Amino acid sequence: MVFDVAILGGGPGGYVAAIKAAQLGLKVLLIEREKLGGVCLNRGCIPTKTLLKCSETFKSMKDSERYGIYAEKVRLDFGKMMARKDEVVKTLISGIESLVRSNGIEFVKGEGRIINPGTVRVGSTDYSARNIIIATGSRSVVPNIEGIHDSCVLDSDAVLSMKSLPSSVSIIGGGVIGVELGIMLSELGCSVNIIEMLDEILSNFDCDIVQKAKRMLVNNKIGVFTGARVTKIDSGRVTFEMDGKTQTIQSERVLIATGRVPNTEKSELDRLGIKHNNGRIETNDRMQTNVSGIYAIGDVNGKFMLAHVASAEGIVAAGNIAGQDLKMNYSAVPQCVYTHPEIACVGMTEKEAKEKGYTVKIGRFPLSANGKSVSEGKTDGMVKIISDDSTGEILGVHMMCSHATEMISESVLAMNLEATVKEIAGTIHPHPTVSEAIMEAALAADGRPIHIVRRG
Repeated sequence: MVFDVAILGGGPGGYVAAIKAAQLGLKVLLIEREKLGGVCLNRGCIPTKTLLKCSETFKSMKDSERYGIYAEKVRLDFGKMMARKDEVVKTLISGIESLVRSNGIEFVKGEGRIINPGTVRVGSTDYSARNIIIATGSRSVVPNIEGIHDSCVLDSDAVLSMKSLPSSVSIIGGGVIGVELGIMLSELGCSVNIIEMLDEILSNFDCDIVQKAKRMLVNNKIGVFTGARVTKIDSGRVTFEMDGKTQTIQSERVLIATGRVPNTEKSELDRLGIKHNNGRIETNDRMQTNVSGIYAIGDVNGKFMLAHVASAEGIVAAGNIAGQDLKMNYSAVPQCVYTHPEIACVGMTEKEAKEKGYTVKIGRFPLSANGKSVSEGKTDGMVKIISDDSTGEILGVHMMCSHATEMISESVLAMNLEATVKEIAGTIHPHPTVSEAIMEAALAADGRPIHIVRRG
């Protein structure tokens, strides 16, 4: 049997590509060496968000007196919390398995290897395919630090399998993973310090959001050390250089959250003649590599290491294999941080817009002026809209507030439709909702704020 497409990897890129290809009438082979769902479902997005919901609930119960609710003897059952995480993951894996079966996809469990552009091998069995999609995901970076293999050191995968909650954790890396896990552990009662080599945490986010995120961490009693280079780990003792001085922090556990690299073998890519940049496979906007019939989606191409981008790329690749003419549009990709409050953004930061030569108008709206946020007692945050001064077109939206990860889709759609701040400002939003802050930020960008006191 010759398959129309063989897909290596059953993560959010691979299994979505498989389903779409099958829906388009293609004969599909899906290969996965572990469990369907990839890192996102098994060791990333879903388990961390499940645990973050647990930590948020625990913290809310401890803080319930501010709402006139007295919950006595609130305690944490860490084992039960982790069991719930496992059950959520199990349920969703089962759902994907059902989707694969119902779409008539041939599923093979094992590690696949591309022998040539028309053949993949799993174990001792060769499968013929007219097209191949590489969707093998990524793995945690292991930095070159003395003592990195100490027994106290965990990566972001291992922390999700802990049997007990440590009393203290030092997190090396202040990106999305490090900040999310830092908030989760802190809310559960763990003493947390974040050590980041760059000058700022969440370095890809807008400057206003970063400053509020730092305050959020401090309010959660999380130590934040930026511009700090870790030199040694020894039995939980982390040594780092900062501002020309050597400092140390002692903790029970050390968590490595320094990013991820593609799950590719450079020698294999070279053998096949696939162009790559240090293991990141080069693709065009149709997800094609330079080798005819071979596509690459998700973390392996390194464009955006985000599950939703991988899924979108999978749909594009499957469509093109089926004879459609689809292209990826990376201009409006939402990015989310599931802290409390949440952070979400799309488009350019203020700095990026100015560097690209735009004259910008900025609209900012504080959550302290939003009725829903005040009623919920969640006023630490803002919505910021960046627009082109000459046209009013929205260039970027950045928000830190409750429900931000749900709210950002409005801004993604607005940017895809090339909407202006006037159009957002003129769109009726329901009251009371946090989403009104988007309308208010648009009004502010247009110089017509309603619920902001004008100064001068």
